[in-house]
Amino acid sequence: MPKITIPTLVGKPKFDKVLPTTNLNSQIYVGPRVPPRDQENQRGLLNLTSPIDRGVVENVEEYAHILEYIYGELKVQKKDVRSAHQTLVMLTEPINNPKASRANLAQIMFEKFKAPGIIVAQQPVLSL
Repeated sequence: MPKITIPTLVGKPKFDKVLPTTNLNSQIYVGPRVPPRDQENQRGLLNLTSPIDRGVVENVEEYAHILEYIYGELKVQKKDVRSAHQTLVMLTEPINNPKASRANLAQIMFEKFKAPGIIVAQQPVLSL
């Protein structure tokens, strides 16, 4: 069973300054921290995007925000050398994932998150 489930939504404010009655500022909202779309006072204030389309990462920068959120939820400190070096990462990918996308994800994991090693496996192989 998964420890956490996160919607792959990234919300960025459309405007630099919004009304003080809203709780939005210039930060980026990820997953469950994205305000609900049906809240009347925040409708239309965020650009909502999904960096993943049909299992393929289309926007690597936004996907990095999702990974930061996941690391935070799992309480993995990427700046803590011992914790980061003891955390191996397994990523899954669809069959049609381009090699450039795989290389970008590996680069983020090694450089930004200081992962000591990653395993990239195709989803159908893991379902066997």
